[in-house]
Amino acid sequence: MSKEMLEETVSHIKRGVPVLTVNARLSRHIARAYDLRMRQEGNSLWQTPMILPLASWLERLWESAASGQPLLDGLRAGVLWEKAVLGAVRALPGVLITRGVAQSAYEAYSLLKEYSVTLPQGGIYLTEEARALWKWAGIYEAEIKRLGFIDGPSLFKAVIDLMDRGRVCPPPSLVMAGFDELTPMTARLVAALEKRGTEVIFRPSPLLGPDSAISLPDMSGRLIVRPCADETQEAVQAARWLRSIAALGVRAGVIVPDMKRYRDIIKREFRAELTPRRILVDGEGDDIFNKHSERIPRSLLRGGTSELQTINSLLENSPRLAAENFNISLGVPLYEEPLVNSALVVLSIGGWREDISRLGSVLLCPYFACADAMALAGVDVALKEANRLKAGLEDARALAGGGALKARFGEWIAALREAPKKELPGFWAKSFSRFLKRVGWLGSIKLSSREYQAFAAWNGLLEGLSGLDDLLGRISRAEAVSRLASMAKDRIHQPENPDCGIEALGLLESAGIRFDHVWIMGCHERSFPSQPSPNPFIPLYLQKMHGLPHSSHERELRFAKSALKRVFDGSGAITASYPLNSDGKEARLSPLLSGLNGRIADSGFAATSRLKDLSRNVCALEEMPAEPPIPVPPEERGRLTGGTEIIKNQSLCPFKAFATHRLNARAIAIPDFGLSERERGGILHIAMKLFWEALGGSEGLKGLKDGGGLDGFIHDLTLRAFTQVNLYPPFSDRFLEMERERCEALLKEWAGIESGREPFVVKMVERRAEIDINGLRIKGRLDRVDTVGGKGDVVIDYKSGVVNRKDWLTGRPKDPQLLIYSLSGRFDAISFARVVPGECRFIGISRAGDLLPGVRALERDRITGAFGGDWDGLMAFWKKTVEDLAAAFLSGVADVDPVEARGRNGTCVHCDMALLCRVVEMDVSGDADDGNGDGDGDD
Repeated sequence: MSKEMLEETVSHIKRGVPVLTVNARLSRHIARAYDLRMRQEGNSLWQTPMILPLASWLERLWESAASGQPLLDGLRAGVLWEKAVLGAVRALPGVLITRGVAQSAYEAYSLLKEYSVTLPQGGIYLTEEARALWKWAGIYEAEIKRLGFIDGPSLFKAVIDLMDRGRVCPPPSLVMAGFDELTPMTARLVAALEKRGTEVIFRPSPLLGPDSAISLPDMSGRLIVRPCADETQEAVQAARWLRSIAALGVRAGVIVPDMKRYRDIIKREFRAELTPRRILVDGEGDDIFNKHSERIPRSLLRGGTSELQTINSLLENSPRLAAENFNISLGVPLYEEPLVNSALVVLSIGGWREDISRLGSVLLCPYFACADAMALAGVDVALKEANRLKAGLEDARALAGGGALKARFGEWIAALREAPKKELPGFWAKSFSRFLKRVGWLGSIKLSSREYQAFAAWNGLLEGLSGLDDLLGRISRAEAVSRLASMAKDRIHQPENPDCGIEALGLLESAGIRFDHVWIMGCHERSFPSQPSPNPFIPLYLQKMHGLPHSSHERELRFAKSALKRVFDGSGAITASYPLNSDGKEARLSPLLSGLNGRIADSGFAATSRLKDLSRNVCALEEMPAEPPIPVPPEERGRLTGGTEIIKNQSLCPFKAFATHRLNARAIAIPDFGLSERERGGILHIAMKLFWEALGGSEGLKGLKDGGGLDGFIHDLTLRAFTQVNLYPPFSDRFLEMERERCEALLKEWAGIESGREPFVVKMVERRAEIDINGLRIKGRLDRVDTVGGKGDVVIDYKSGVVNRKDWLTGRPKDPQLLIYSLSGRFDAISFARVVPGECRFIGISRAGDLLPGVRALERDRITGAFGGDWDGLMAFWKKTVEDLAAAFLSGVADVDPVEARGRNGTCVHCDMALLCRVVEMDVSGDADDGNGDGDGDD
C-alpha cells in the first residue's frame, strides 16, 4: 500500500468507514497510522475505529444476527474434526493416522470451502486420500449439525445467506485493504455486499482473476541487487544496512519469503548489530558508555577513544537502537516458550520413574527451582552420579534431605495420588493451575514482559482446555496433559513489542504495509518463487483447475509476482539479496529480479563492525597483577584425596589440580546405558587379582593351560568378579552374560600374552602403597609386581587408554603413575599392561632385555637413548620430575597452563574445568598428538 493509499484509507476511517484487512498485522499497521494522524491533529481522545481482519468482522456479523447457532472456534473445530477422523479410522484394522495427518486433512477441507470446490464422488482421478477426506468431511458435518454449531470454513456462506435474507445490515461503504487477490468465497461476499448497496473500496485493487496479467515495473535506479556468501552474511549485511539508515528516521522493512529458514539467523545477527541495550547496559538499564565513559582509564582504551566515540555517536544519533528495535513476524509455537514448556514438563511428571534427563530438566528449571535452586541441583547431581537412567519423585524426595524442599516433593506426590482417574477437561484445567501453585512453580519470580505474555498465553491454553468438556468427555490426567501439550504446539505465539521502525516479515504478512526502505532476503532461484506443495488430500488436477495455493509452479509464480509488484508499488528504495551458496549448492538470482535492471552492489557494508564487537574493542583486557600462589597448609594436606591423580593433574595443568583436589570441583556425571568404562575397569582389576592370587605366576598358568582347564577357570573367576561389584541400575541377565563373555574373551587374550613371558612369580597384587613426596603423601595401589627369574622385579599397571612412552621423558608427563610407583622400591622394569581387545601388549621401559615381551632394554631403546643405558640416571630423572610436580602443587602453583591445549589427545579436549578456568578466552595452543599410541617408534 503506497503512502497515498494509506492516507486515503485513514481519511475514510475518519468518516466512520470500516476497514477490513487481509490479516491482523495490517490491521495494527493501519490503526497505528490512524492514531498518529489523530495525535498530529491535536486530538487527545478519539473513538476506536473499526479496523478488523475480514474473518473477525464476519464473526461479529454472525453474532449480531443472533442466528441461534454458536460459532465453533478453531480449537474446538479441530478437536471435533480429529474425533471424526480417528473414529472413522478405528474401524480400519492396521491403519494409523497421526494428528499431523488429521490437521492436513482439515486444511484441505477448509480450502475446499474457501474456493467453492466440490470433490467428485467417483472417477479415476479420485485418490484414496480424497475418498478418505470426503468420508471424514461427511462425518464431521453431520456431527456439527447434530450439535447445532457452525464452523469457520462455513462462515462465509452462512453470512452471505443472511445478507441475501436481509438478516444483517452491512455498512454503506467499507474499505478492503491488502487483498492481492480474492478467493471465490471472498468474491461472493463482495458481490453480496454490493447487491445490498455497500460501496466496497479496495486499497490496493486486487487481481481480477487467475488469468489477469501481472507486469513488474522497470526498477532502474530503485533496485539494488546484493549477492552474499550465504544466508548468515545476508542477515549481517541487512543489519548493517539498517544501521546505516537508522539516523534517517525512516520506516524500514526486511521481507523474507522463506522466513522459517531465516528467522533464527535474523534474530541472532540483528541483535548483535542493532541492540546495544542487550550488550551495553548496567544494572539500572542505562547505556554504560554514555554513563560511565569518563570513568574508564585512558590506559585501557584501545586506539584512543575512536571506538568509544563511535558507540556514543550511534546511541545519540540513532535512538531506534536504544532497545529491542525490530519485530519478526513469524512467531514460534507456544510450546517452545520456556515458561510454558516448563509448566508442561512439570505436569507430565507422574508417579512413575522418568528418564533422568526429563526429571533433571524439571529439577534445574528456574521456573520450578526458584529459591531451592542449589538444593535441587544437588539432587540432580546425586541421581546422575548414581548412573540412574530413570528416577522418580520418590527418589528425588529421598535425596532432598529435610525442610521445605522435601515438603515440596511431598506435596507433589500427594497431589498425584489425590488426582481422580478420569474427569472433564474443565476439571483438569483448574486442577493443573492449583497443582502448579502447590508444587511451587514460578514461586516469587518477577516475570519480564515476554514471560508475562507467555504466562497469559498459558492461562489461555487452560481456558481453551476448559471449553472441551462437551467434545472430549471424561479423560485421564495423562490425556489432559497430552491435549494441553498439543494445543501449545499448534498455537503460534508472537510476543507483542512496541511499535518500531524495523519490521522483519514474510512475503504474505507484508501485504498492504508500507515501508520507506525495503530489503528482500533470499531471492535465489530455488526459493523465490517457492516450490509448490499441493495438499495431498485434494486431487492435483482440481487444485490446478481452481488455482488453490501452492498447487503448481504457475500458482507460486503468480503469487510471487503479485506480492513483488505490491512491494515495489508501496515502497521507496529496494534492496534484494541472495546467497551465492545455499545448502551446499550454488545459487543464482531469481529470474523474477534478474530482468528488472537492478544495479549489482559492488561491495558490502564492511566498514561498520557489530556493536557487540565494538563494545569488546573499546577496552582492552585489563592487566591484573598475578595473584600469589596459595600454598597447601599442613592442616589441609591430611584432607587431600586423589592419590596419584594429584601429580597427574598438576602435570596436565596446574589449575586442573588446584580445582579438582583443593576446590573439590568435578563435572556432573552423565548417566549412560550399560557399564561405564570405570565399572568395566573395576571388574577387570578384580578378575586379574583373582586370577593371579590363584595361579601365583607362570608355572601355575602353564599347568592350567596344559591341563585344558584355563577356559573353565576364567569362566568361574569372571562370575566371581561380577558378584563383587554393585551395578546400578540392575541389568538384565542377558546383558550381564554378554559383559561376562566380553571379559572372559579379554582375559583369555591376555593369558596368551602372559604365556609368552620368561618364567615369573607374582610377588604381590593390588598392593596399597603410601609414598611421601617432599611432604605430599600419595596413597596409591600397585596393580601387580612380578619377579622374573633372577633378573629382577617388574611393576605392572593395567591400562585401557592411550599410552605414549615419549611422554615419560618430559618434565610434565601425562601418565606419571608408573613414575610415582618407581619411587616406592627398586624395580628393574616398569610397564603398562594395555588390556584392550585386539591390542593386548606390554608398553614400558626395562633395565635389561627379556623381562617383558616387546619391552626393549634401556640401552637398545631409541626413546630412552639419551640416558645411554643408565637406569639409575633415568630413575633419578623421574624422581626429580615427580618431586618438582609435588612441590609445585604444595606451593600453590595454579596457573592455567595446559601441557597440550588442543590436538587429538589435548589436555583441554578432555578436561571438565573449561568453564571454570575460561581457557577459551586465552591464547593457548598446543601441538596435535602425532604419535601412534605408544611412542615407541616401532613399526
